[in-house]
Order: sequence, then structure tokens, then C-alpha cells
Amino acid sequence: MVNLHNLYNRWIFFFLIVVFLTLCSFPLYSESEFQTHLQKADRYASQREFFKAVEHLSKARTIQPRAVDVHVQLAIACSRLGWIDKAVESYAIALHLDPNSPSAQYGLKVLGRYQLGLIHARKGAFDKAKTQYHLAIELDPELSLPHFQLGYLLTQQGKFEEAVPFYQKAIALYPNHTGAYYQLANAYFRVGKQEEGKHQLEKFREIKAKERFNLAERSLKEGEIGEALTAFQRTLDMDAAFAPAYARLSAIALQQNDLEAAVEYLQRALEIRPNFAAGHYQLGSIYHKQGAIEKAIEAFEAALTLNPNFAPACNALAWFYAESEKKLDRAVVLATKAVKLKPTASHWDTLAYALYSAGRYTEAAEAIAKALDLQPDDPDYIARQKSIQKAIAERKK
Repeated sequence: MVNLHNLYNRWIFFFLIVVFLTLCSFPLYSESEFQTHLQKADRYASQREFFKAVEHLSKARTIQPRAVDVHVQLAIACSRLGWIDKAVESYAIALHLDPNSPSAQYGLKVLGRYQLGLIHARKGAFDKAKTQYHLAIELDPELSLPHFQLGYLLTQQGKFEEAVPFYQKAIALYPNHTGAYYQLANAYFRVGKQEEGKHQLEKFREIKAKERFNLAERSLKEGEIGEALTAFQRTLDMDAAFAPAYARLSAIALQQNDLEAAVEYLQRALEIRPNFAAGHYQLGSIYHKQGAIEKAIEAFEAALTLNPNFAPACNALAWFYAESEKKLDRAVVLATKAVKLKPTASHWDTLAYALYSAGRYTEAAEAIAKALDLQPDDPDYIARQKSIQKAIAERKK
């Protein structure tokens, strides 16, 4: 007897697949967007920034899921990162779409040689492993993994000096290869080259710190504050001098209204990177919240010294000088610059305030009108416009 419930579920499943494939056949994005992702992926791949290349290729694949070349390029980028399973998966999809794709067949052949080398190495058959790695390199000289594994084979045999050039080549092909940096450091230490070993170990820690920082940034974007905090702290565990992590921790502390912690984190960041203009600006913002206006002005001035075209610092300083009715000419100059750099409503409002404070009411009226054009219902802007109009009227009496 036919189970009607199971039959119904199968028809629903079939219907959903048809809907999915139908949707895939309609362009949800523009062709130009697709080409933009491909161009960016190509540029990043040429710079050996394979992680970013994968990001753009993944977006291109979402736009055109049946584009064989995109799957192949994604597989190549994944293989450069050492993501062999993902590379094989992408090659398999490409072959499913086009069973005769020579690029996909060739790519799988390269990875097949590499994986055979791994199997032989695990069994202790080093000569056979070495042969397979060299064959993989002959097929794809740009793949860093076989070079790394050849170095590791030599390391396992205690041939540290001979292993060095293989690790160096792996790094040259993929500059963020943490394993190669670590093993290269180990090889240098084993042959008595302490300084070279320390340098490579520093590079290893720096790259690992960046990886953890990027994970923390993703958690932050997704609103997972607890995970982000843990990841930023782990970044600093790997590299205690990683200034951006301190800056992010400061921003989170500021959001949580823990001003003391925010200042401490940012001061640490600026000790490491005194030329960090955005850090000085952020410190000025915290001092402002604390009511330490003179310290805030000093921090904003430091930011502008480092980056004269830093619009937020120009705007903040202009406001403080206008509010204190000191250096009014400088306030107008800074506010004018902020508007030229970034003509937002708040910047036009600051310019209006600076001009009003300097007694230049007609120009102030023009500036506040610009702010209101952008944000017509802002109560502060409306109130400022009334104050300026009142000042103009009194002057005419």
C-alpha cells in the first residue's frame, strides 16, 4: 500500500528543488556586479591575498551558481589557502556542471598527487611522498603546499638546513602560510641561527594575531560581543603589541560606558602606534565624554597633526573652539574643511555654529540651511536656524 504521507513529502521536496533551480536561472544581481567580484578576486589572487579572493569568488558564485569557471577559480584559491576539501568540492561541482572541464580535471590531478604524497608520508614512505610532491609541483608550480611538505619531510629526517629553502618557497607563494613560518623558525633555531628564528617566529605570531583579529571583527559585525571580546583578547595573547585589537577593545568599552577601561586600552594602542591618527581621535572622544575638554582638544589636535584631512577631527575641534568662543577663526577654517571633505548635515551644522559664534550670521544662515536640506526635521538644526535668524534681525535694528 502506498504511503500517501511519504509520497506527499517527496513531491514537496521535488517541488522545492525545481523552485531553487528556477530561481538560480533568474539573475538576482546585475552582470556588472558579477564582473566586479571576478575582477576583485583576480586582483587579490595576483597579490596572493587568497582569503579575500575566496570571499569575492564566493559572492560571484552566489550570483551565477552555474558558472563553471567561477567554481574552478574558487577551487584554485582554496587550494592556495590549504583548504583541500573545499578545493576538491569546488572542482567536483565544476565537473558536475561540465564533465569535460579540462581545468577541473587538471586541478583534481594536482591535488591527487599532493594527497598521495600525504598518504605516503604518514606511512613513513618518504621517498614515495617526495616523488608525489615533486609531481604536484611540476603540474602546478604556484601551489605552496607541496613545497611546505617537502620541507617538513626533511625536518622529520633532521635535515633542517636542507628544509629551509622549501619553507621559504612556500612562504613566497603564500605569504600568510603560518605553518611555514613556524617550521622555518624551528629549522633556524635547530641550526643555531637564533636571530633568523626569532624573526620568523615574530612573523608567525603576527599573522596568527591577524587571523584571530579578523575572526573577532566578524563576531563584532554579527553582534556577538562576548565572542568578539574573547577573540580580541586571544589576538593579544598571540601578539601583545597588536594595536588594532586594543583600539577595538576600547571602542567596546566605550559602548558599554566603561570610560576608564576605554582610555586604558586606547593609551596602550597609542604607546605601540603613536602615529595612529584614528586612535588619537577616539581618545579625544572619550575625554569629551569624561568632560576633560582640554585633553580632548589635545587629542584631536594630535590626530590632525598626523592626518590633516581627518574630517571627524576637524569637525570636533571646530565645535570645541566655537563653544569655548576661543580661536574662532580656526574654528571656521576647520569646520569649512570638514564640510569640503565630507559634506554631512552634522558638519554643516558645526560650520553654522562656528560662523554664528564668530558673528558671521549671513554665512551661518546659509550653512544651517544646507544642514536642514539634508535633515529637515532635526530639532537642533531648527533651533540653531532660529537663533541665527534672531541674531540677523537684531543686527538690522
